[in-house]
Amino acid sequence: MKKIAIIVFVPNQKHLIDQFFALYYSVMLHPGLRNECDFIIGCSEDITEFFNLENCVVVHTNEISKDSEFKFINRENEYGYVNSWSHFLDQSSIDVILEYPYALRIDVDTFLSPSILDVELEQDEILVGQGGYIGGQETKDNILRIADDLNLNHRGQHNLGSTWLTHSHIMVGVGQAAIECVRHIMKHEFLDNEGEWPRWFAGVTLLYAGELALNHSPYTITQTQKLDYGTTNKSKIKDALTLHAWHTDEFYSKHWFMSGRYDDKELCYDLDRCDNFAFWCSHSGRLLADTLRKSTEDHLSIARNISDPAPVHTFTPVQAIRFAGALLAQALPKTPIYILRRLKQKLQNRR
Repeated sequence: MKKIAIIVFVPNQKHLIDQFFALYYSVMLHPGLRNECDFIIGCSEDITEFFNLENCVVVHTNEISKDSEFKFINRENEYGYVNSWSHFLDQSSIDVILEYPYALRIDVDTFLSPSILDVELEQDEILVGQGGYIGGQETKDNILRIADDLNLNHRGQHNLGSTWLTHSHIMVGVGQAAIECVRHIMKHEFLDNEGEWPRWFAGVTLLYAGELALNHSPYTITQTQKLDYGTTNKSKIKDALTLHAWHTDEFYSKHWFMSGRYDDKELCYDLDRCDNFAFWCSHSGRLLADTLRKSTEDHLSIARNISDPAPVHTFTPVQAIRFAGALLAQALPKTPIYILRRLKQKLQNRR
């Protein structure tokens, strides 16, 4: 049995799928993480085949943002971020999570450090990162008001990050409590407008709900800057537990990466440094995702033009994805260009 269930939801959007593969790459890059961690992936059924990879367990959690109870009641607009907590409303997902001693709840725009394997938790402890959603006293006052409305205890711990590490049974219980807080906020707050960032703002409802659930829980909440460590840091990757790509124009910025502003930037091989590590994983993850997309498109194109629905001279989409995952594990820690070249060569040899 592996040690950590990494709980993540991957929306069907290209840039977010690419971000997941960067996260996946950060795990596959280190033998210790590969041996001790599995991803528990929530996603819609139409992208399931993308994640038929080593160290991945796919669960078809519902996109709960489409349910009326998870829409701001007077505006009917979806709040997509709530889907990242959909695991805690799905019994099949809960059953899988509880098979692991520990659980890590994380977003797709993150990266893992092998140092996370050295963490020793107390029996009642939840390790959380540093958030950035408390823009002033107004936000604190509103959270405390909601806690009072719901008869929840609040121990005064604010700005709790979105990354949580704890024992699996604790994760499930507190995650379910957070979902109930989301329901309340959706029904009673932001009825006529979405507020204003960085003050009281509908876009971070999930973080408000997480703070409420954590503070009310009977567990010890330990906040550390080593979770949600910024990807602009030039310190050693071993000093962090996870990296989180915050909104920034400094290197490494996920927005600069997605917009192509790093396309001509030379890769740095000093992967011990946080910013370089994030860039390397993002570049490598996107290469892998693009290769999987191309393999799928090639197969579908061939199948449309010949009578045999399963041609023997090419991969099916599932075979392509399985092969890419195996190749990735074999090639690491080679360069991303090496991985891509090996994969293309193997595909050509098979035809």
